[in-house]
Amino acid sequence: EEAGFPAVTARHVGRGLAVHIAADPFGEYWIYGYPTTYRFIRELIGKMQPDPLFAADAVSTVEISLRVRPNELLIHFLNGNPGRDMSKTGERDLFVDEIPVEGPIRGELRCPSAPQSVYLEPGHRDIEHVWQDGRLRFTVPSFPIHCCVRVEPWPL
Repeated sequence: EEAGFPAVTARHVGRGLAVHIAADPFGEYWIYGYPTTYRFIRELIGKMQPDPLFAADAVSTVEISLRVRPNELLIHFLNGNPGRDMSKTGERDLFVDEIPVEGPIRGELRCPSAPQSVYLEPGHRDIEHVWQDGRLRFTVPSFPIHCCVRVEPWPL
C-alpha cells in the first residue's frame, strides 16, 4: 500500500544488497504479534532473499534447524504446538498435556547436485523427494514431536 514515503530503501552494493528499514518491525512483532507486521516482514525477507537456501510450509509452532556434518545435511523439525492458543489472557491451564501431530510439511532446498539418499530419522525411512534444476523438494510425513531429514552427500 502506497504510504507516500519510503519505509524501506534498498541499494545494490557490489554483489550484495544494503537495506534500511525506517522502523523496528521485528521488535514490534515480538511484542504485539500483529498479523500485518508479520506479512510485512515476510514480504521484506522474500524481496531481500528471493532464492533462499531452504524454505518450508510449516506452521509457526514447528521449529526448523539445519545442521551440517561431514558429508551430510540434517534438517530437524521440532513440533512445539501446545494444542491450544497459549496467548489467550486469563488462561489458567498453563500445562501442555499432549502435543498434536504436525505435517505433512513440504520443504525445498538449494542443492548443487542430486543427493544419493534422502531419509527420515529416526528409523532411516525413505521419504518422498525429487531433485530438479538444482533444488531438492521433499515432503516430511506427519510426526509427533521431532523428526530429521538426512541428505547425503552434502558438500561442506
